[in-house]
Amino acid sequence: MESFFQEVIQAISTVGFPAVCCICMLYMMFKNQEREDQRFSELQESDNQRLLTLQEVIKDNTAAINEMIGILKGGNTLD
Repeated sequence: MESFFQEVIQAISTVGFPAVCCICMLYMMFKNQEREDQRFSELQESDNQRLLTLQEVIKDNTAAINEMIGILKGGNTLD
C-alpha cells in the first residue's frame, strides 16, 4: 500500500494535482459504469425470465377462458 501512495505522490509531482485528480475521477467513473452495466444485465435477465413466465400464464388463462366460453355456449363439457 505504501508503494501506491509513493506512486501517487510521484504522479502529483510529475503532472500536477489537477491532472491526477482528473485521472482518478475518470477511473472511478469507468468502474462505476462497469458495475452499472453488470447490474443492468442482471436485471434485464431477471425481467426476461419474468416475461416468459407471464407469457405462459397468459396463454394458460386464455385457454381456460376459451374452455369456459365453450362450456357456457353448451358445446363442451369438462372431462
